[in-house]
Amino acid sequence: MKKFAIIILLSIVLFGCSRSHLNDVESILNTSLNGKVCYLTSEEYWQTFGGDGYRVEVYKILDTEYLKSKCENENFNTFDKNVIINSEYSKYIVNGAGYYKRIDRDSKIIELTIDTINNKLIYYYCYL
Repeated sequence: MKKFAIIILLSIVLFGCSRSHLNDVESILNTSLNGKVCYLTSEEYWQTFGGDGYRVEVYKILDTEYLKSKCENENFNTFDKNVIINSEYSKYIVNGAGYYKRIDRDSKIIELTIDTINNKLIYYYCYL
């Protein structure tokens, strides 16, 4: 019985952590992304002392038209391939265009980029 309780507890903790960043994206877009995106890759860099650093998560967009309309309704800014928004994740945007939004909260920066040409959603956050 004790092993069963530990397994259940660990499952809940691990499951809760797996969507936390996607939940942040959903709150920025004010919509559910269930079935609209799928995870591709992530990259992160954190300093050993102080905890400053960043994380980039890249998702493949499965329903581009849906996200285009959400970005237009939420007043996102637009970008094209000639604009490099952020050097930490610009390598994921090759000849892209679409929408982005930047949010500054305390010492945390959040950037959400929707590349409608390459069908990528890029979620970036960093602590300064």
